[in-house]
Amino acid sequence: MNVYSSIIKTTYLGVFIGGLIAYWGVEDNGIFRIIIGFVIVCLFLKSCIDNIRFEKNYRQWKTKINGQIFFFYPSNKNSQRIIENEILPLLPPTFLKICYQGPTLVGTDIKNIHIKHLMNEFGAIDSRCPAIFKIRDNKLFIEELPELKVIDKVKIDYKTIQERIEKIASI
Repeated sequence: MNVYSSIIKTTYLGVFIGGLIAYWGVEDNGIFRIIIGFVIVCLFLKSCIDNIRFEKNYRQWKTKINGQIFFFYPSNKNSQRIIENEILPLLPPTFLKICYQGPTLVGTDIKNIHIKHLMNEFGAIDSRCPAIFKIRDNKLFIEELPELKVIDKVKIDYKTIQERIEKIASI
């Protein structure tokens, strides 16, 4: 379903309910119900405007990052240090990285809300598994790298990692 139509339907329902409550207040001389009804209407309209602005901003951002390579590595601090020293130099210079800083996802030049929206839109991005991915023409190309989760405990083949990175980069 179109995101905008979903936003409009939700807003319509909220405005309708708020309008009914306000109408009930007018008919029954209930000032409190009139105020509550108008507050509900205003809140749903504001929410609609905010959601439409966000969706427009998100779509512009997705157009801007079309074809960009993302490196996502949710891991512990020790693994993150090794990944940053050993794996990041293997990536093309224009990649965007996403990792955990404590319990929060952070990224280079990426708003946290965009990361979460991206993960909701593309269910193949697993928040527990390192991966390299690219979004091109609204299609996700992903290569999971689960061995990076234990990079601090096990030796891994960097050549294989490099090949998988190049596979995504060449798409």
